[in-house]
Amino acid sequence: MFVDISGFTALTREMMTKGKEGAELIARIINEVFTGAIQAVYQNNCYITTFGGDAFNALTYCSGNRFQDLENLLTAACQINRIFREKPQVENKFGTFPLSVKIGLSYGKVEWGIIKSKHLSSYYFKGPAIDRCAGAEKKCCSQEIIFDQHFLNNIKDNAKIEYNHISGQYYKLTDFNLPQRVPEFSYPDINLDIQQNFYPSKLITTKLRCEFRGVISCFISFLDQPGADRSISRIMDETIKYGGYFNRISFGDKGGFLLVFFGAPVSRENLFKRAAD
Repeated sequence: MFVDISGFTALTREMMTKGKEGAELIARIINEVFTGAIQAVYQNNCYITTFGGDAFNALTYCSGNRFQDLENLLTAACQINRIFREKPQVENKFGTFPLSVKIGLSYGKVEWGIIKSKHLSSYYFKGPAIDRCAGAEKKCCSQEIIFDQHFLNNIKDNAKIEYNHISGQYYKLTDFNLPQRVPEFSYPDINLDIQQNFYPSKLITTKLRCEFRGVISCFISFLDQPGADRSISRIMDETIKYGGYFNRISFGDKGGFLLVFFGAPVSRENLFKRAAD
């Protein structure tokens, strides 16, 4: 499942003109908006793999009961969609700002792995299902859930689902009989030692301030071929050497890319020189 939330760009631009108060407001809004979506994912036995700005990917592992597993994913998608349908805008003292969501679904193989360097580990997920759900999301209009033929082939016998064919291999969900009761869920604790393998200690242990800050973003694209893991490991070490933050490894229909920040979560002097070096 690929979930893309729209409206944060305009909201952030406006809040940036309000200084510290604006930073605190945008942080609170982001937490409020994403908390409901995250809970919908985990309450339905799915899990989030990666965040990318105001979007995220989520998966469910298809076990012996594939039909039920995919229904869980569809339930999560519908609950997220309902959150934005019931509250299509946020309001504060500076105005009213619309928010909306688009959701793409697919089915297929996904592989995952962990790449380690001397000082850091980073995980990734990749595969046809991730590429195709992003493709389905591109067919969405606001507040729509679109799935492809691969997803439909595995759930078309579900009598609770109604859908329309829109084009090619894509279908729009028109109705789904949502379960009335939302199961309870509590997030499992993750050992601090494990967390610190993947994230800077400052992100985990320090109460970060709400602030707007100039940050250098580095996108590094690469071909997914033998030997890439070794190169990524070296880049992770170089990032730490020059005082940057290695954010994530991502794969999509256009290949792989790495995202590195200079200036967050820790700000250092000579950011431009560090990034260039």
